[in-house]
Amino acid sequence: MARAENPAQVEAARARAEAEAPFVWMLGAPGSGQTAVMAALAQEWRAALRQELRPATATAESFAHPPEMPLIRFLLTTAIRPDTPYDEAEDMALVAQAPGLVLVTQAADAPVSAGLLATLRRVRRAHPDWPVLVAQTRLHLLYPPGQGHALPYAFDAEGIPLPRAPHGLAGPLAEQRAAFGDLADGFVPLDLTEGQEGLDPPDYG
Repeated sequence: MARAENPAQVEAARARAEAEAPFVWMLGAPGSGQTAVMAALAQEWRAALRQELRPATATAESFAHPPEMPLIRFLLTTAIRPDTPYDEAEDMALVAQAPGLVLVTQAADAPVSAGLLATLRRVRRAHPDWPVLVAQTRLHLLYPPGQGHALPYAFDAEGIPLPRAPHGLAGPLAEQRAAFGDLADGFVPLDLTEGQEGLDPPDYG
């Protein structure tokens, strides 16, 4: 007969796993899709995930996944706004305990903010070995009226639009790539809508 696990030992093991789990540090302006990307990676509904976020620093919230025995932690920055200076020192120090990936969410229909680029420059100077991936989100807002997703996925391995991609995407996405320059190691165009926009599939990319 299997011996029942000691709850205290289980919780201690869970706490150790969480403390050692690498961080995915999510940077992006409000509305750029941080929660949507995090929910897709953790395979949770956005509304449920929002309830599980916990304060981690003065400027970020965290979420450990899976909760019962974490393998990864997300640090969701809440302070990158056009009208508010952001000091990333506390968040960066937390991530440095177990660095994994810097994941930037950038809305495809919005300009790349000078504040976000300044933050990435400081992060790059302090930790040039940390990989930075940019998720270009909200693609459908650049589609011609009445057009849905191009299927199959209409971008190559470098995130460059293929000829079948909706007209009007290539220019804005290329401008964003140029703005990030060597501050990013890769780009992934995404459109995560959870069906709210009537687009199929809701997890495009």
